[in-house]
Amino acid sequence: MTGFALLAEFPLGTYRAHLGDGDIDEVPSVARLHSAFLSAAAAGASANVKGDELTPDKAALAALEWIENRPPDAMSLPERVINGGNAVAHRDLGIYASHDQNILRRRLPRIATESVALAGSIAWIWEEDPPTDVRATLERLCPDVSHLGSAESPVRLRVGEAQASHRRDDNADLFTGRGIDLSRPFAGRTAELQSEYANSHRTPKGGTDRFVKSEGEITSLASQVCIGAARFSPVSVSGLLSPWPSVIMVPLDVDIEPAWRVRWAVRAHRALVALVGDGAPALLTGSYPEGTSRPANHVAIQFLGPQTLASRVLDAPTTLAVLLPADATAADLGLVARAAEQLLVLNGPGGRRARRIGKPYEMAADTFWPVPPAGHTRRWLTVPAAVPDTRPPRRDNWSMQDAIALSVGLVFRDALDVDVRAPRWQVALASAAHERGASAEYVRMLTSGDPTCYVHRVNPGSVVRPYRAVLDLGELSSPQALIAIGQSRHLGAGLLCPIDVAEATRDTQ
Repeated sequence: MTGFALLAEFPLGTYRAHLGDGDIDEVPSVARLHSAFLSAAAAGASANVKGDELTPDKAALAALEWIENRPPDAMSLPERVINGGNAVAHRDLGIYASHDQNILRRRLPRIATESVALAGSIAWIWEEDPPTDVRATLERLCPDVSHLGSAESPVRLRVGEAQASHRRDDNADLFTGRGIDLSRPFAGRTAELQSEYANSHRTPKGGTDRFVKSEGEITSLASQVCIGAARFSPVSVSGLLSPWPSVIMVPLDVDIEPAWRVRWAVRAHRALVALVGDGAPALLTGSYPEGTSRPANHVAIQFLGPQTLASRVLDAPTTLAVLLPADATAADLGLVARAAEQLLVLNGPGGRRARRIGKPYEMAADTFWPVPPAGHTRRWLTVPAAVPDTRPPRRDNWSMQDAIALSVGLVFRDALDVDVRAPRWQVALASAAHERGASAEYVRMLTSGDPTCYVHRVNPGSVVRPYRAVLDLGELSSPQALIAIGQSRHLGAGLLCPIDVAEATRDTQ
């Protein structure tokens, strides 16, 4: 959707702010936008002068009331990367007396370089235009908003239109659904903030305004009475199913060769399960209770090298990608996200060790890859290799084309409506994938090296047949989705990396 929007452009390309608990704020909320407008209205060029104080005029208060009563219907959020840092700033908290009565100043260390790098502007979008006077007032206040968050993230606000990437979901709850939860103001928020400001600026009484040898830190958190939460869920891409709608990126300091990625993925999987501890969800462990239906996909672990992300700016030699499946509860996904945040060191095979550099960050996996250039068609290369999921069915003329179609069908099983408990389900699922346009345009079997490098588990009597292939996913997938196929798609193999083929070249083949 497109509509009336308030757009925030960050000239430095970064956004810096923290939440009340000290954690970094990844996206400026509607409540933060409302507070910025109130500050501009009370201290900007249009403020009323009353004695030695400035106050918002009636038009500004009406515009703020409009934001309180009408939260944005959608948002436009660019790709984001959290920039961690080790630099520390020491803030003077006050005067403290030590045990020997010497007066010392206490300074509290704070991380000083955390920020969020943005690939574009952020927009808050309304389906219906505001009244003419409200729009004019917001246009007048925009130039007086100097920054969002800390003073180190200057901003340029303007009124315009934007295309939504996330839509507000009023039916979301704490345990289901996906998206970004942001605070939003309710009616009365403006008066609440004005009252707190007035109370904090009262002249202190003589008995309390005196020097003392020992002082404690005075903190004042803004009231949250007129603050609520709104969830903004990603807008689906062309209505196509995304097996893993989002991915947590964990930058590492070592280069992991493709032939070792499955072994490293197994170690990473064990580390995440251990960090979650007892009660780790089945979507992470992959072990589901007997008698319950297994989803098509659970948490997948892949490694992305710099060459894989050539279109992105990354300082990490390798990035651990934790793909989060669709239709999982928010509670289970929260456990996996917290485990990824706690993963500081990864002990790999052969005594090798990888350390995390920077904080993990989440990205949309259904819009992960760039859009194909004009005049090009997207194809996919299996990296480092893929392995068929099952043995060939008996009494069938089964080919590698069928095996690859079955691997694709298993990933998109929810969209193909095939009963995997029925007889000859492999044939039916491969046929359904073929009907939706899935095909292999090039296949090469890998006959050199150790084939077990590309599988995490081998059943007795099975023949491991790793292959490289160029695939067309037809109507099953968006050209931007992050996907893996094959027997070890959840643990380091079968990653599909995009290849863009010129239409003219394709027509001559």
